[in-house]
Amino acid sequence: NPEHSGLTSRCVIAEACLPCNEDNDCGGDYLCMNVGGLGNLADMRCAAPCNAEDACDDATLSCTEGIDATGAPTGKFGCKPDACE
Repeated sequence: NPEHSGLTSRCVIAEACLPCNEDNDCGGDYLCMNVGGLGNLADMRCAAPCNAEDACDDATLSCTEGIDATGAPTGKFGCKPDACE
């Protein structure tokens, strides 16, 4: 289809902590969350999605509402990694 010639599909691994700019950069239904600070200290990484009342698969993770680089809540909840290597 010529109308789709500019589109490419890519395989993206659903894995926590991968660097990202937006949800589409993360595999599966993973979210792009800020695991760092604000402004220049923001550290956007992929995280498994969750609901506020759900526990995360990994007991060391807590289900947290994401914030953007300005500290504004995103309304999306993810299993936020405490630290990414």
